[in-house]
Amino acid sequence: MKSTLPAPADIKAFYDKQVRALGGEYMRYRWAGSEIQRRHFKQTYSSLAAVFGEFPVRGDVLEIGAGPAVWTELYIQNVTSLTLLDISVEMLNAAKARIATWEGGKYAPLVNYVCGDVGEAKLADSSLDSIVTIRAFEYFADKPRFLANAFRMLRPGGQLILGTKNGEWQDSVADQARAPAAGAADVGTAMQNDLIAPFALEKMARTAGLEVVQSRPLVFGSYMRSYRLPGSLWYFDRLHRKNAARTLEARLSRLIESYVLIARKPR
Repeated sequence: MKSTLPAPADIKAFYDKQVRALGGEYMRYRWAGSEIQRRHFKQTYSSLAAVFGEFPVRGDVLEIGAGPAVWTELYIQNVTSLTLLDISVEMLNAAKARIATWEGGKYAPLVNYVCGDVGEAKLADSSLDSIVTIRAFEYFADKPRFLANAFRMLRPGGQLILGTKNGEWQDSVADQARAPAAGAADVGTAMQNDLIAPFALEKMARTAGLEVVQSRPLVFGSYMRSYRLPGSLWYFDRLHRKNAARTLEARLSRLIESYVLIARKPR
């Protein structure tokens, strides 16, 4: 089936231009521009810290769509080798600069940086202990192929930790209604064309041969004006505190902005 997403070259150009224009302030722009963004960042960070604590990322690791290594800091202390793959060279430059500052550059020799499209990446069979991808899967043109490749690249018992935006989220439903009209001139909107709901992703992962361990919420909340009511941010934070470490419940899916799938390659 033909992808409705922008071409990888357009996505690359979009992020390269954005990171250059922000002059090293991409993380501030993405996660600190509003109170809602700041709360979404805190929810994501605490959720992923809990996931990496329960499902440690060790050994030979590939992170796809690493961006400026926002989440890499949560697990890098346990890796033997780490490959950061991103379609944007500007994102990788930002990641390299950040990692060079961590613990006096201690981790820099462990990291290999690869700029390219995940659909074209070629890594050896059974060569990885973990694959991590957070908030990039939604932009992959061929999602079943990626999951099949993840199965191929993982060693038996290796794990996939995949965080992505939820196609059932109330804001996503509204975005998807207008996304088909977006073309190359509006890449940022068109990139929302292929979001996937949690249980559809679980089914896709099982079809690829992976064993689904759990799906968990990453973020509860909304950017929609109708939900910016007194106490609403407190309400979404409370939902997160109560449910973030639990298996994702279908009844809450419309309130969940993004989620994380934990899956393994059977031994």
